[in-house]
Amino acid sequence: MKIKFHGTNKKRALKIMKEGFRAGTHFACHLEDSLEFGGSWVFMVEFPNGVPDSWQFVPKRKIGTKRIKRLTQYRPIVRVGTQIHLTRKVDSKNESRNLIGIPLKNN
Repeated sequence: MKIKFHGTNKKRALKIMKEGFRAGTHFACHLEDSLEFGGSWVFMVEFPNGVPDSWQFVPKRKIGTKRIKRLTQYRPIVRVGTQIHLTRKVDSKNESRNLIGIPLKNN
């Protein structure tokens, strides 16, 4: 299995947790690319070994929620050159539970 990343905002992240990813969603091979192009809410998603290793991957089919391994919100703390040094930020008890694998719920 291969891990890919998808960055987005909080509103879309909560929707993805319920419905999965639409066909044509972009996934990155590196966390940094998903943060730079997607947003601070980053999904770690598992794919079968046959997916491309290019910096960006766009599946043609919907990706279900069972492939989601983790959702983490990051925030930049300092920018040095072009590298963003990141730290994990948790907004609520509900979100902190997601870090141990419990899916988010929109309460």
